[in-house]
Amino acid sequence: MASFPLPKDYFDCIICSDILEALRHPSRCLESLHDHLRPSGSLLCRVSNKCHWSFVVGLLSGGHGHESDLGPHGFAPPTVLNLLFASGYGIVAEDRLAITNPEVIAVLTSAAEALGADAESSRRNLNTYQLIYEAKKVLPRIDFATSGVLGEGVQGLSSIIVVAYNSASTIAPCLASLLATIGDQDEIIVVDNASGDDTCGIVLNFANRDPRVQLIRSPSNLGFAKGSNLGLSKSKGEYLALVNPDVVVTDGWLGALQKRLDLDGVGLAGPLSDNIAGDQFVGHYVRGTNLTTASLSDICRENLAGSTLWTKLLIGLCVMAKRSLLDQIGLLDEDLFLGSDDLELSWRIRTHGLRLAVAMDAFVHHKGGVSFASQPKDLTKQLVFESTECLLSKIRETYGWVPSSVDIWGVDIIHK
Repeated sequence: MASFPLPKDYFDCIICSDILEALRHPSRCLESLHDHLRPSGSLLCRVSNKCHWSFVVGLLSGGHGHESDLGPHGFAPPTVLNLLFASGYGIVAEDRLAITNPEVIAVLTSAAEALGADAESSRRNLNTYQLIYEAKKVLPRIDFATSGVLGEGVQGLSSIIVVAYNSASTIAPCLASLLATIGDQDEIIVVDNASGDDTCGIVLNFANRDPRVQLIRSPSNLGFAKGSNLGLSKSKGEYLALVNPDVVVTDGWLGALQKRLDLDGVGLAGPLSDNIAGDQFVGHYVRGTNLTTASLSDICRENLAGSTLWTKLLIGLCVMAKRSLLDQIGLLDEDLFLGSDDLELSWRIRTHGLRLAVAMDAFVHHKGGVSFASQPKDLTKQLVFESTECLLSKIRETYGWVPSSVDIWGVDIIHK
């Protein structure tokens, strides 16, 4: 469906009354209307409820429900919410039109309860004939607490930020691989989050031998997001990469990610890896057993040269963005102490209409879980839980409800 021949940001209110369920492609219609609604405007949708008692009785009688009343399609409530979410809208209010039949509803509620359903919820859904939603356009998200703090950088320069915590067992190979693959004018900024091991000593040895390495020592554990932001605020580069201390990068990774960021409409880029979830797992694209880091890198560079995969989520073990973008939309969300920072950043960038690119010809090895393993499991679990809850609260504030992680990020990664 092409865009309607109407002005952009024109209407204060668009009313969809009993039409969405009759459309062949309701999502396309909602997406087309999106451009014509003012940022402060409202979309009102009135849709039939397939859970209404009249529809249920029709199905139990062997028919297809009361199609004359509900139309041939209708929507279950979760379907409407998913439809609005996918089309770029958030729910700000919900109302219900009730048409009741106490005797029928009493029987159906008892049956639902016998099958293990909640009686009150079943009664409410059976009474609801139509649902009325007020929705608004989801506007691009900006972390105003950290936007505008970077300023201009040095064109062409890359800054790599490594946040370390008890990383003595992995930081040396990480830094060695970075120094072997970056330019003479590029920089590596290691932020140490008050490690209790020899992480700082190892980093200082590198810094004494190579001026491209800098160490920032925090007297306390700032968490990953705040530690990353500290490093980013001290950076100079046009291209800003966040790299975990248990990552070993390989030849060509830096240029591959930079090339993706130079494409129109790309906000964030990342590589393939071997210990990772989702679209970036190298095993989806490279077959073989007992392959070394070097051989995996060679295969990706040779067989997947120039290939780009578009995704909804880039895992934070190695990601790159342009300085100008992070200065505009803000840095990492510092309310997320441990975990969920990559979910939040991937989502926030996409609210600006930008894409996330996997450079399939770039491979990095990821050991995984080293810093996590240095803390008591109960503490780590609690910190991850708190970050997850904080992110879900932010999602709920934006959309009026929490869509599934599959809908938002394309992977089943958060269980509410």
